[in-house]
Amino acid sequence: MIDHEALNTLARSHVVPRAAQHFNRGGEIAVSSVIRTCAKVFDVIDPAHMVGTTIVLAPATSDYAVDRSKGQPIVSLHSLLNYLQTGFVLEINPDTSAMFVWHYPPPFNILQTSINAVVFAHHQGSEHFLIAKSKTHLPRLYAGRQSFFSRPSYITLEETLEFYRTRVVPNAECEILKQVWYCENKLFLKAKPEDNIRDSLIAFLRASLRFSAEVMPEQNVNPKNPVDIRVTFLFSPNPVALIEIKWLGKSKSADDNITVSYNNSRAVQGACQLINYLDSFSMSSHSLAKGYLVVLDGRRAKLNRNSKYIEVEHGLRYRDSEIVLPTELSKRCAHSLSVIRMFAPPKCI
Repeated sequence: MIDHEALNTLARSHVVPRAAQHFNRGGEIAVSSVIRTCAKVFDVIDPAHMVGTTIVLAPATSDYAVDRSKGQPIVSLHSLLNYLQTGFVLEINPDTSAMFVWHYPPPFNILQTSINAVVFAHHQGSEHFLIAKSKTHLPRLYAGRQSFFSRPSYITLEETLEFYRTRVVPNAECEILKQVWYCENKLFLKAKPEDNIRDSLIAFLRASLRFSAEVMPEQNVNPKNPVDIRVTFLFSPNPVALIEIKWLGKSKSADDNITVSYNNSRAVQGACQLINYLDSFSMSSHSLAKGYLVVLDGRRAKLNRNSKYIEVEHGLRYRDSEIVLPTELSKRCAHSLSVIRMFAPPKCI
């Protein structure tokens, strides 16, 4: 788990000496004010949703002056949600904590303003402090658009799922996941392997996300059906992710008969199901969630009931076959749902 207090200390150690050199005590106070405000801003707004540039600044000298003709005072940082498409410049008064905001770009020159203020800038994951026209860049801790000051959110979950997809599933590194296979060569799955797949993913998510999120199985989002996994992020602007699990391939029962054969249509069914869950969640909780359809892909070509071994050509036939959703469903899924296919290769001869 990332220690955000330690990160704030790191940010101060990067910036305070420069601010103190130019602004004396006023610089140190301004830096602290900007850092505290940034942490609060990114608790309210997920930077992944920001289209424009985010600027947070605080006066550091008595000569500070800006044009306020096109801005407005705000009393709550939630007002910034109205600026997601344009970006914004937020001024914080270190003495009174009063806040003033402009659409980006503001009616004044940011570079020139930094002569008398401490300025923080964020744009699509790239961040720096600007002091007396000089930039101090902050290291990137996350992929994508996340901020140095962001708390764990969807991107943390997505990185965790990607590791599970690329390392755990192909290499059979999880003892729980090993139990889904009917035979050692991983040609067939056992009948009804859903519970083991779910339990494996839950164990991995809990170990990886630890204190940053609560991971719970089979959570009801409507009166009829539960979603497989619900992840609730702690101290995050995006608190909930719903995960539905499906599998593809052939399964066998204990009497060595093929019980079920699932293909792409099973994943399409899962996407429709998850969209309904998201709609139900939105209506019942009056908040948004993001959905993740996790598909364990165990499809093999030229497989019949008597197959004991498989050649590479047939065993890996579906390795790069991504899930195809109908056009209308794909459009509906574009922003609220991600499909993550996890191909599990067999042992080939």
